[in-house]
Amino acid sequence: MRNNYLLCFLLMLTSISYAKYDPLLVSQLIDKSQIIGIGEIKSIDNSNVLVFFEDVIKGKLTNRTLKISQFKNWTCASRWTNYKRGQKIMFFLTTSEVGLYKILGSGDEGELPIVNEKIFYKSLYGGLDKKSTKFKVYGADLYGYSFKVLDVKTGILEYISNKLTFHKIAKQKNFEKQKIKNPFLKKLVSELHTEIYQYQ
Repeated sequence: MRNNYLLCFLLMLTSISYAKYDPLLVSQLIDKSQIIGIGEIKSIDNSNVLVFFEDVIKGKLTNRTLKISQFKNWTCASRWTNYKRGQKIMFFLTTSEVGLYKILGSGDEGELPIVNEKIFYKSLYGGLDKKSTKFKVYGADLYGYSFKVLDVKTGILEYISNKLTFHKIAKQKNFEKQKIKNPFLKKLVSELHTEIYQYQ
């Protein structure tokens, strides 16, 4: 797995690469999604999952049960484990066609698994990210970060309401000195600074 991350990281740095892997930051997931919600996988077929949503954070649903296209593993990215009934996930979704929803992110960034009221956010660089932690989530390894469900929900809503403010903070060299209490929002701002604004 580490070798795959290293290979794809090198591919991202070379202009002759035919692989296109541009991982979405959590702020981009929020911005681009039509639906953000917490749901449980109820059934699985060859290419789709049927998910019942108990909570919708962004967007509106007339039907709480959605058909979602499964993320398809490829050379540079794979789901941390196979789809199984009972998995509880925070989904970041767009519509791909009538009655069918698509998970955001070419690296499956739009699926954040939930276990015991904790949400697991996969690192953009997997095991190569020295700040990430190796978790066992639904029986498989996941390199990333964990947050309380409530912190993620409130963080998403706060970011949506004050998007320009958080981007302004992320542009500052001393952004870490800003008093952001929500740990999920701290991660969001840190990503914006590290991946976008520090190079501008």
